[in-house]
Amino acid sequence: MATKKPSVTTQLRQAKQEIAELTAKVESLTKELTSTKDSKDTFYRMKDEKEQELEAIHDFLDSMPNTIEREYMKDGAYYKTQRTVLARLVAWLVVKDTKSVVANYSETN
Repeated sequence: MATKKPSVTTQLRQAKQEIAELTAKVESLTKELTSTKDSKDTFYRMKDEKEQELEAIHDFLDSMPNTIEREYMKDGAYYKTQRTVLARLVAWLVVKDTKSVVANYSETN
């Protein structure tokens, strides 16, 4: 027994339905891609702003007396390692406090 082929009208209706489904899927993926790109751009903009802030703090610490350097050579390393802002600030505060303690001790004795 031969199977009956769908009519051209039925085939056209099915094709239009598939086109509509694929169009909706493309629109959904386009919105998702746009959202992802916007999120990525926002992240990179925020990252750049934070890096600029850190650089400004490093520049400030560079201008202060008795601060440790930004970069140092680890033992056996072939490249310099950068210190964190917090490490540099703590080292500066320790040196500053140590000098004031020594100065106060010298004045009392």
